[in-house]
Order: sequence, then structure tokens, then C-alpha cells
Amino acid sequence: MRLPPALQILRVPQWIKNILVFAAILFAQHMSDPHDWLLSGTAFFAFCLVSSAFYIYNDLFDIEQDRMHPEKRHRPLARGAISKRAAKIECVVVLAAGVGLAWTLGLGFLALIVGYALLQLLYNSLLKHCILADVACIAAGFVLRAVAGAIAIDVFISPWLVICTFCLCVFIGFCKRYCELHSLQESDPSHHRKTLDRYTQPFLLQAMRISGGTAILLFLLYTASPQTAERFGLMRLAWSLPMVIFCVYRMAKVSMAGRYSCPVAIVFGDRPLQIGFILWLVAVTGLVLTVSS
Repeated sequence: MRLPPALQILRVPQWIKNILVFAAILFAQHMSDPHDWLLSGTAFFAFCLVSSAFYIYNDLFDIEQDRMHPEKRHRPLARGAISKRAAKIECVVVLAAGVGLAWTLGLGFLALIVGYALLQLLYNSLLKHCILADVACIAAGFVLRAVAGAIAIDVFISPWLVICTFCLCVFIGFCKRYCELHSLQESDPSHHRKTLDRYTQPFLLQAMRISGGTAILLFLLYTASPQTAERFGLMRLAWSLPMVIFCVYRMAKVSMAGRYSCPVAIVFGDRPLQIGFILWLVAVTGLVLTVSS
């Protein structure tokens, strides 16, 4: 069933990015606390609403470029299914609702989500046109999600986990740019995203190799850190490393094949990647429950 344009413009499938706010409840071993699940769920929907507001803002900002894109031209604003005025009103309402939810979680979380909103504003207005800065900005947004999850339930988050998350999301950002560049290889990329005429496939392949390998190494260092060893048992978390390696390599392979337009499409469409992630999640969840019991 096709969603109405007012819901399509929210890009609900992109909300999968916000599940990162639940990382804190997993790694802090608070999975048995219903109150923390409620707080994490509230944080999740706050990020969903705020991020959707900026998807609308981005569509308004890039409406002419989207009309020339082979896939983005089907977005509600680009194809004329919703008016600019209606989109602007929806953007303000959704943003206000997200900030309102954030306010219920305290000033710390509210400050962080306002910082995330400012980062998105800066990205959509300027940084997405700057090579490398665009990918770093995407990764920073994911790090803020992870930190926000910890703030929502008032727990400490390991600096190793923050650094690992940033590097992994830099890798995903390069995968995203490679998918975009590959999908536009038969047209002039400068007519679409401004950075695509400065990125090249060989550079992005090398960047994916470096950032993906570094993310794997950082996850291994996190599993071997004294704080992790004390919390989960010496190197026990390292048993999940093979799944991490598989998911990173699978994401790189599928991105290079050019069958999907973005990493979110890969997550929803590639069964081996889904299985690898589920196995990792089951392994880590089992470890957390074993240690907590």
C-alpha cells in the first residue's frame, strides 16, 4: 500500500538509523529495566521526528536537483505530490514535536538534540557540499544518537564505543557516496550532489577499505579495554568480532556492486547482511543477559 505524500516525505524507512539510541541500554546492561526502555523509546522517537523534519528541509532545499535525479525525482516534493507550503508547515510541526519529546527527557538530552538539529542545519545548508566534511558530518550525527541514548537513561558511555561508532559511520558514509556515484555514472554528477563531481570511485574504494578496517580494529580494542573486560568478562565480547567483520565486508561488497542506491536500501534489501547483524545482536544480547544474571 502506497503511503500518502505527507507520510512519504517523513522517510520513515530512514528511522532505522535511530535505533543506535538503544545501544546504551544494551551495553550498559539495563535491558531488564522497563523504565529505561521507556526513556530509550522516547529518545528514539524524538530523533525520528527531528531527523524527519530535516529530511523535509533537505527536500525543500534540493527540490530542483532532486527532479534531475533518477530516483529522488519520485520524492513527494520533487514530483509535485505535496506543495512547498504544506511541506514547510509539516516540517515545523514535526520539528516542534521532536523537540517537545526531547524536553521530557531533561535539559541534557534537549541540549544534545538541539545540537543535532544545528548540525543537520549546517550539513544541509553548507557541509554536504564539502568533500570529506560531508561524510564526517554524517558520522557525527550517528555519534550524537549513541551519546543521546546514554544521556536518556543516565549511564556512562565508553569513549572507545564512541570512537568506534564514528569510524564505522564514516565507513557507511563513504559507502553511501559510492552508491550515489555509481547510480549516476551515466550522467553528470555535478548536476546532482555538488560533492559527487569531486569524489572518484578509486578514492571512495580506498576510503572504504581504510575506514572499514579501522572500525574493525577499534571494535577489537574496545572489546580488549579494561573497562569492557571488567564489565563483560575478559575478551568475551570479542567472540562477536567475526559477525562485525562479516557485516563490514558485506556492506562494502554490496555497495561496490552498485545494486542499491544507499546503505539503508542495503540494510532492508540484503538478506546476508541482515542475518549477520541479527547474529551479532543475538550474541551480544546473550552475553549481556548472561553477565547480568
